[in-house]
Amino acid sequence: MGKITYEYLSMRDLHEAKVLLNGMCFSSAGRFAQQAIEKQLKQYIETHGDSGDLPLLSIHNTTRLYDRVVELGGLSMSRETRKMMAVLKDYYYDINYPGDNCRELEEYEAAEAVEFAETLISQLRVV
Repeated sequence: MGKITYEYLSMRDLHEAKVLLNGMCFSSAGRFAQQAIEKQLKQYIETHGDSGDLPLLSIHNTTRLYDRVVELGGLSMSRETRKMMAVLKDYYYDINYPGDNCRELEEYEAAEAVEFAETLISQLRVV
């Protein structure tokens, strides 16, 4: 196998999210959907950005990553998409780490995250 890229990892995570959703592991499906989106955004930034973007490749904040992809021309700004990015950013922390906001996802939340990931990733892969 050649070099492993963010895009490869994104597609792997999206596949895992679908498997987990079908297996009724909703929180894990949501977490993998978030990871798939994060990695696809990072792939776009790595490919189209500049050296000033290197710090972005180590964050998990999907809203910041999305904003940079929009700046680079990869996606059009959408209030709905940005809102979903904020939801996914919260999933990353609220599902992975204990604390006041830690919780399990409902089926509809996981399904929404997986569907959103499929749509967004397909848009970014075309670019």
